Amino acid sequence: MDAYDMALRRELDEEVIIGSPGTMRLVGLINDDTTPVGRVHLGVVHLYELEQPAISPREDGLIEAEFIPVPRLRDDWDAFETWSQICIDAFLL
Repeated sequence: MDAYDMALRRELDEEVIIGSPGTMRLVGLINDDTTPVGRVHLGVVHLYELEQPAISPREDGLIEAEFIPVPRLRDDWDAFETWSQICIDAFLL
């Protein structure tokens, strides 16, 4: 496992407990200069396809996170960060 994969796994492990087998693949990059965070960061986007929706949060900020049907994503559009909105547009809608 290379340094990038180790860092990616460490970040996931810090935020969530993944209780299902799955496969992950790199799908793209986000360069968004429309926000202060976006101007100084590059987003690396992965798609993690799980066999079951078995995820538990480790961080308080994620405690109310949940899986929702794709059509409902537009209902809460303003609640998403810009990078999430870009991913939703590109991959789901």
